[in-house]
Parts: sequence; structure tokens; C-alpha cells
Amino acid sequence: MRIAVDGTTALTTRNNNDFTGRYPGTHAAPARLLPARTAVGDRATPLLIQVLLLSRPGRHDVSACERRVSCQPMCQAGFMTTLAQLRKAALSYPDTAEHVDGSGFVAFLVRDAQFAALREDKLVELRLSAPDMHQVLAGHPTAQPLARGATSIGVRVPIGDINGQQLNHWVRRAWLFRAPKQLAAQVAAGDVAAAGAVGDLPKAIGAPATRALAGAGVTTLAQVADLTDAELLAMHGVGPRAVRILREVLATGGRGSPEQSVACDRS
Repeated sequence: MRIAVDGTTALTTRNNNDFTGRYPGTHAAPARLLPARTAVGDRATPLLIQVLLLSRPGRHDVSACERRVSCQPMCQAGFMTTLAQLRKAALSYPDTAEHVDGSGFVAFLVRDAQFAALREDKLVELRLSAPDMHQVLAGHPTAQPLARGATSIGVRVPIGDINGQQLNHWVRRAWLFRAPKQLAAQVAAGDVAAAGAVGDLPKAIGAPATRALAGAGVTTLAQVADLTDAELLAMHGVGPRAVRILREVLATGGRGSPEQSVACDRS
């Protein structure tokens, strides 16, 4: 919240997007209860405070704040989505390449079809289906339609106004929309892959790693052996523990059992 030197108040995000209309009545009381300005040297500056909704007396409810801004948790402090996070999310999918042009435009393509990009002005572009476009535009007040001529082809949203979890979700949706049907079906099938039920991948790596590997088309230890640790860790859901278990099983010629791998991991 901003309380200006003239006593007026406004609810804003950290990117100065005005959300006053989403919290009718919330901004009036602090203006009466708090001083209208603070002094820094001899300058009067706006007073900034954090607003939390109350689920019941004495209990603040951050999730209520998130729901009020269409599930966009910008009222939480300390998050800032970065190009590194966008890159990690995009490159975790198979057949994805990164292209950077001279103006600083960073694009991510699946078999030459762009599905995500970051512009020099820090706007993330996502190529999405019509239903997904509508959902993003409804859920993110700062999102704007992305068009080619008179045709809507996706959305763009400031990277600072979308958190990492949301970014991962929408990058995935964009990739699935733009990828060839057979490749997209392969990745989508990984969503329901169960640990221990995909090829000879050990059960001990867990469901998230199994889904990530299956989604990338990696269903056997022989395929794992052809990948570096960095390539494995770049897959969303594959962590150091899963990589260690895979390497241990490969070191035994693929004969190590999941139980043995877990035992080694806990020792």
C-alpha cells in the first residue's frame, strides 16, 4: 500500500500495478490510522506498508490475498522470476532449442516452432491455445494478448508478475501446444508414469523423476547412460538423489535393485 504525501492511498504490487479496485474498503482505514508521510532527510516520501487479509480476528491469511488477485501470489515478499528459471523450464523438454538475437530477444523453440520467449523489456511471451490464453488473461491482471496481425497467438506478461510455479505450468502448456502431436503425446504420457513401472528405471528414483524421464522419452537405463548429470538435472523433477541412484544402478550393470539403491542413498 502507498500512502502519499497528500494522504491518498492506493494498493499496488511491487511493479506499481494498481490493485486498489480488487480490495474495496481495505485501503481506507490505514489512511486514517497512520501518518500520511515519513521523512527521509528533508524530503517527504510515500509510506509503504504491507496489507494482509484476515481470515479471522488476529490471523492473517496470505492465501486469501492470493485468491483475491486471481491466484497470483504477488503479495508474498522475496520472489522474482528470472530468465534462468524460464530457461530451465523450457529446456527441460525434449527437442527444445534456445535462440538469442542481437536485440536480446531470447526465444525457445521445439523443432523450430517458438513456444516461449523473453523480450528485452522483460515481458514473457507464451504461445498458447485459446482456452489457455483466456485462463492466463483472467488470472493475471498484467497479462496482455499476443497477436500476429488480427490473430491472437498467445499472451505476454511481465516476468516479475508471475512466480516460478506458474511459469513452469504455462511453459509446459505452451510447449505441449506447439510441439508435434506425437512428441507432445509422449511427454503428456509421462504425467501418469508410476515409479517402477517405466522400462527398467529403478523405483527408488521416485515418481517425480520417473515422470520427468518418461516425459522426455527416457524409459531405459541405457538411455540414461547416454545423458550427463547436467542433462538429467535439467529435467524438472529429477534431483541429485535420483541421479545418484541411477548412477549407482548403472555402475552395477543395471543389476542393482531399487531397495539396494535406497539403502545406498541412506547410508
